[in-house]
Formats: sequence, structure tokens, C-alpha cells
Amino acid sequence: MFTPHIFVFESNNSQKILSMFEEQKFSPFYDAKHTRDYNWFLNNIKSEHRLYSFGGEGFYDYQVEDLNLDMTFWPEFMIVFNEGEVLNSLDWSAIYLWIRFHLFSKSCDELLFKRAEDILGKPVIQKNGLEPIHGELVDEYEFKGILQSIKPEFKKLESSYGFREYLILERDTMLYEVVRPNTLLPFTVVVEKFSTKGPVYLFTDIYGSNEWDINRSDCRFDFIFLQNLWVFLKMDGEFSMSVVKKRVDACYPDRMSKGEVPEIEPIVYRRSIENVLQSLLKKDLGFNMNVPPFELIKRRQ
Repeated sequence: MFTPHIFVFESNNSQKILSMFEEQKFSPFYDAKHTRDYNWFLNNIKSEHRLYSFGGEGFYDYQVEDLNLDMTFWPEFMIVFNEGEVLNSLDWSAIYLWIRFHLFSKSCDELLFKRAEDILGKPVIQKNGLEPIHGELVDEYEFKGILQSIKPEFKKLESSYGFREYLILERDTMLYEVVRPNTLLPFTVVVEKFSTKGPVYLFTDIYGSNEWDINRSDCRFDFIFLQNLWVFLKMDGEFSMSVVKKRVDACYPDRMSKGEVPEIEPIVYRRSIENVLQSLLKKDLGFNMNVPPFELIKRRQ
């Protein structure tokens, strides 16, 4: 009937949710930035939608107007339809039961299950073929991955740049670390769902750091470095600002009004790979409790 956009937000349960939707042949969008951004939800989610959260022993669906400014209760994923598409309360109840069935194997009325199947489309996920990454297989901070340390020679550059990459196998996440000359802190780019996105996100997302192009008299060397790194990593074509512009345009929230899902904004840390690995481990282990307000608990009792 319709093809919804599915957003999975950063949470303790994000991997479980992503896996469920992908197993059902959906193509969910992972957002690690806006989980607790009240203004983002308020300003961008205006069409038919539902937010979903785990909390205590329950599973809850609600709308943007149920959120509070302090975001003491936050969404873990969201289903949103294009502008002009209208669903009634029974449609949303069917979708709720369909999700609950696939996440928790809880029984669902057959007619409502079929209704949800009719409402939801199923775009097929396509993953890029990846060349094997050669390097040392190491276990750091309980993540097993391939650490490849590269010291390429760039003939056009007189200054020394550094580059390392770390692929977290079980997380399908690539960490790229770039060290600039005469800079104390490295830039580490996090590329989630790397098997789908590929290394091009290193080149586009590093420009997402506010500090990358600020007060740099020799930024032309940065660009030459990235052009050479593009060749070193055997990327097709060449690195240019048109590649960056395409990525920036894809992040605009107003794409939803055109029936297109905006991409997540770049995730770039001013920290080393090792430091980012520790942060990801803490996030995956989970240190936050998502407690629903009483009215939502009562609604789904």
C-alpha cells in the first residue's frame, strides 16, 4: 500500500532493531545523532508517523507531541510516511502488533498481521561487494577487527599526514583516523553499516567536522592528501568537491517532503581510534535507562 521510511536511532537496542527490519527485507536508516534532539523531531516530523521505544518491561508507540522538551523518554526507532498519506488508528495498531511479533515472537491476530503487511512496503537491501582488507586481526576493548596501519608516500606533499583504519567486524563499522601535520588531536570518522556505504564516506564525512576547514592556511594540502588517499584506496574516479556536495545535499531534512530519506550527518571525533573504540563499547553495553511516562504505560497495558 505505502512504502514508509524507517529510522533507527542510536540506543542499546539499535542493532536488534536494525537486524529485525533487514531480515524482513526493509532498508532502515540509522541515525546516531538525533535520538534526543527534541527540536529535530518537532521541526521535521510532520507527516503520518509513530515513534517506538522499549521501556521497563513494555514496548510503546507514540507521536512527536508525546515527547517532552527534556527528552527524558526518547525514541529508539520511527516509522514515517510521505506527506499526504493517511493511516487510521487500526492501521497503526496493526503495525504495532506486526513489529511486536517480529521483535518478541508474540502472537498477532492474522487479519491485523495481513493488514500490516499490506500497508508496509519492502525495499530490498543491496550491499556492495567489498574487497578483503589485509592487516592484523586484533581484539581491542572486546571488539574483534582488522587494524591496518598505512604510511603512504605522497610525492606532492612536503608535510607528513597519518592515516589508519579499523574495521569492527561484528558491528559492520569502519573507523578512519586522519592525523594532520602540526595538529595535536586526530580526526576519526565513524562509518556505520560500512558494507553498504563503503569508504567514500571517509572523504565526504571528514568535511563534516567543524574544525576541518577552520583557520587552515594550508588546507589545499589537505585536499591533495585526500586526492592521493583516494587513489591509494583504489577508489573509482577521483575525489572532488562534487562528491562532498552530493553527500551534504543528501543530509537535508527537507528531503522527506520529497519522499526521500535524508542521510545521517557525518560522525567525526577529535580523538584516536582507540579512544573511539572505548566509547563505542560503552554505548553498546548501555548505560542509560529509557523510562516511559505513565500515560504511555497505561496506553499499552
